[in-house]
Amino acid sequence: MIIRDKSLSKLFRQDDISAIAEGENIGFEQDGSDFKITHVQPIADIVNEVQAFKSLDTRNGFSFDKSVRRIASIPAIEFVKHPEWAHDQKALRKWLKSEEGRMYLTVEKGV
Repeated sequence: MIIRDKSLSKLFRQDDISAIAEGENIGFEQDGSDFKITHVQPIADIVNEVQAFKSLDTRNGFSFDKSVRRIASIPAIEFVKHPEWAHDQKALRKWLKSEEGRMYLTVEKGV
């Protein structure tokens, strides 16, 4: 994911952005007042995490007290590609049931 926004350079100092961008999956480049932040998220790792969670989960995603439920692990790029999810849970649930979204489900039923 690459975000380019000249207006952000007015909000942050170089040191602030460099501190945010330190990490193995985040990169930062600056050219004058322009800068680029790159975020890399290995999809295979997420799919493996989902499979591991499913194999160990005996409560269909619910916490012990059933106050919280984890139904999926969705890569950040999917939220960038589908901004409507912020306001439309039905669209998100429909996508999770689709062939593309199903691989991120951590539960077998009740999405």
